[in-house]
Amino acid sequence: GYDGFSLLWNNEPMRDVARSLEYYSCLRPRAFFCDAAITEAIRESGRISDPAEREKALQDIMARMQNLAPALWLVSLPIVTAASPAVNNVMFGPSGLAFEAMSVTQ
Repeated sequence: GYDGFSLLWNNEPMRDVARSLEYYSCLRPRAFFCDAAITEAIRESGRISDPAEREKALQDIMARMQNLAPALWLVSLPIVTAASPAVNNVMFGPSGLAFEAMSVTQ
């Protein structure tokens, strides 16, 4: 459970949620979201050497971030796993299904 913000690619090298937490903090240049208390908590978590204590600190930060809601996902991407012969022109593009190309045979 370390994919806190769907930035798995950034967490992966060290499997550390703190890496993606930094993207939602004052630690980023030209930060789009900046909460000084959260930023200090992220810094402090990096200085904790006991794994259980650090995990607890990161869980606390994640709970606080959930309440602050620094991001709001406005897009839901559907995943089609099956199609009917009645659906024509099922095409995938770089951004997913080309809904505008689809048609239904009556």
